[in-house]
Amino acid sequence: MIKIAFAFPEDRLPQFTALVNEYLDESTDTSFHFVSDKEALIALSPEVLITNQYNWVFEYYQGPNQLKWIHFMSAGVDKALEEIAKKPQNGLVVTNVSGIHEECIRNYVFSWILGDAQNLLFNYDNQKANAWVRRQSVSLVNKTILVYGYGSVGRSIGKLARTLGMQVIGVVNQSKQEDTSIKTIVFEQVQQYAAAADYIIVSAPLTAKTRKTLNSDFFNLFTQKPVLINISRAEMVDMNALLLALDNGVIRAAILDVHDTEPLPAESGLWGKQGLFLTPHISGYTNNGMELGMKKLNDLLKCYLSSGIPNHMQVLVNRGY
Repeated sequence: MIKIAFAFPEDRLPQFTALVNEYLDESTDTSFHFVSDKEALIALSPEVLITNQYNWVFEYYQGPNQLKWIHFMSAGVDKALEEIAKKPQNGLVVTNVSGIHEECIRNYVFSWILGDAQNLLFNYDNQKANAWVRRQSVSLVNKTILVYGYGSVGRSIGKLARTLGMQVIGVVNQSKQEDTSIKTIVFEQVQQYAAAADYIIVSAPLTAKTRKTLNSDFFNLFTQKPVLINISRAEMVDMNALLLALDNGVIRAAILDVHDTEPLPAESGLWGKQGLFLTPHISGYTNNGMELGMKKLNDLLKCYLSSGIPNHMQVLVNRGY
């Protein structure tokens, strides 16, 4: 009998119990258990752990356990991978819900791009000032979008950008041209192509390689005064360098959905910064997110119980995503 533990804070267990009952089938080979603390995990000693990035879960993992598979109900798992890497994995399978946020994040990104091109904020400001001021919109045809991290979300963004007539540069970890309609480059080549960018989308996973890579050297590459949109991790961006780039007019605007401190304190000076637009980590927060996450978990569970979870569906600890 394979014991599968759903480990979440106590106030979230009723939600997950209902979701599990709706979307997952408990077979004769499995038993589902719902726990909310480390002691319960120790007592249960599950083979499979469904959870999120909680400190008490990491504490359990660092001790003796029988885990063969950990699944995180989130796409970002950088903190988890740091913890998992602290001890030998011994064949441990790690997965997440990567891929379920493609539509909502793509829509978030293009709500800002289209709003910028159509002067929506400019027109709204004039409405509040009772001012009749006309400004031409800007065609997106042949505008260049640099997608810094061309994974599943990045590809979804790139596909829509191409539909709108934009030129797409996808930045990848390893050179592999799967879509001939766009230009893909590796991180080390960014400086050769950055000057052309009108929009920069930060969608790469946070790893040792990508941390703080959007720094003063990066921003100094641009000549088109682009708009930056970060839907990845705040630690990707050197905030001091970003604010300086805004002050110096190197970039026109920055839209940040992720922040060094979340929730962002009310007293933070970022709220009133000219050219900076902030949202509370909602680019992937959608009404059907849990449904999509549970459906992916169900697919993974079927794989695990039959032939095993294939590598392309796993998070690889040594790779960082």
